[in-house]
Amino acid sequence: MSPPCLKRCEEATARAAETLAELGVLEDDPARLRSLAGRIELLLWKFLQMRGHRAPRFFDQVTAEATMEACCGEFQPGAVYLFFSERQDARAWVNSVTVGLSLMCAAMRRIAEHGEDPRRAGSFTLERMMEQAVESVETLEDLLRIGAPP
Repeated sequence: MSPPCLKRCEEATARAAETLAELGVLEDDPARLRSLAGRIELLLWKFLQMRGHRAPRFFDQVTAEATMEACCGEFQPGAVYLFFSERQDARAWVNSVTVGLSLMCAAMRRIAEHGEDPRRAGSFTLERMMEQAVESVETLEDLLRIGAPP
């Protein structure tokens, strides 16, 4: 990744962390908030890989074609946030970050249902639990329902 692109990815990640704080998530703990933003982005990337062909159902102002193209390679920190940031207005951006937060909550709920501590879960476990949690999700409303904060 070129230095200018890397800088834009870092800026998009910082914007995502700021948005999460504005939503009331870990607003007093910047280090944990930045880590959470990274984990949420990974879940967004995985979700887009799974449902890229239906991305407009879940994300405003993005096309299925652009989404599938953006998520076809390896995960690059900041790239998903940059993808949304370059295409969405402020309202759609907040909605996309909220979708990511819903994915995280759905994964954590699924981990807890398996009798494990969600706070101790690694990225691999979060990804797998998110995949299971969204198997039957067809609409944004379905996703927000299963991913409502506890």
